[in-house]
Amino acid sequence: MIQNNKKILIVDDTESNVEILLELLEETYDVFVALDGKTALDIAIEDAPDLILLDIMMPEIDGYEVCKRLKIDEQTSKIPVIFITGKTDEDSIKRSYDVGGVDYVAKPFKAKELMARIKTQLKVRTLIDDVQTKTDKVTTLLNNAGQGFLVFNKDFIVDDEYSKECEKYLDKDIAFKDISNILFKDEKKANDFKCWILDALNIEDLIMQESMITLLPSEIILNRRALKLEYKILENKKIMLILTNITDKKKLEKKFEKEQSTLKMIVAIVRDSDIFYDTKSDFEDFIKNKNDYIDNKKTSLFNINKLYRIIHTFKG
Repeated sequence: MIQNNKKILIVDDTESNVEILLELLEETYDVFVALDGKTALDIAIEDAPDLILLDIMMPEIDGYEVCKRLKIDEQTSKIPVIFITGKTDEDSIKRSYDVGGVDYVAKPFKAKELMARIKTQLKVRTLIDDVQTKTDKVTTLLNNAGQGFLVFNKDFIVDDEYSKECEKYLDKDIAFKDISNILFKDEKKANDFKCWILDALNIEDLIMQESMITLLPSEIILNRRALKLEYKILENKKIMLILTNITDKKKLEKKFEKEQSTLKMIVAIVRDSDIFYDTKSDFEDFIKNKNDYIDNKKTSLFNINKLYRIIHTFKG
């Protein structure tokens, strides 16, 4: 009876070697067998084994080539490969690791040692899968948060991992580029940004450091968007930058200010309607007789300034 559901693929063209491995593994694992490289590649894609035990010396496609092809294919690239072979020279061992093997066991092998190595690699694979799953969940969360998240180092170079929103707000392919030049097209502003960041990173007192961060630009206009910028200092002198699109909020604020101004005018009219209608009458009179305000003896600039002051007074 199989003790767990982990799948192991044995790849060896010598049937006696396969029988030894089968006897050792089949009570513990779900075991598949391939007697040549091509069959091994087919099984790896179709059945997705958790680990592969691979011989080197095989006809047509040897173990090195099988491993290289496994690592190139996205479907099979993460499957750990342990080489089991009679080739024990240094060059063979080195080449096994170079093509993507995770371990190397020489024939004749010791059963307990091989089982321990298999168990270790399966545990490592499980841990890697768990980390990847958690990373994928975090990435999905960040990509759907409606905010841009990126990290840059003390040299202002953006890490290669960032949320999709960053490309929408900033630009495509921002990895390994200078964040100051991305955020600020003006050279002086970019240099000031760098100085503030470096000053903050060089302060050891956390309270002072946080105070310094508050001096950094909190809002910018970029690519016709209003963006809110938030900063968080991480370990190894890296900084996380959080970008929030506040364009709609800014538009709403402008609309509110305009309506508030209109409301103030209406309130003023209601409070003193006589003054309003007197002013309105004076303005209408001015429009009808504006030529009377022009002094032909004066320069055009003088008359323009005079008319502007009168209109501005009515506007007020």
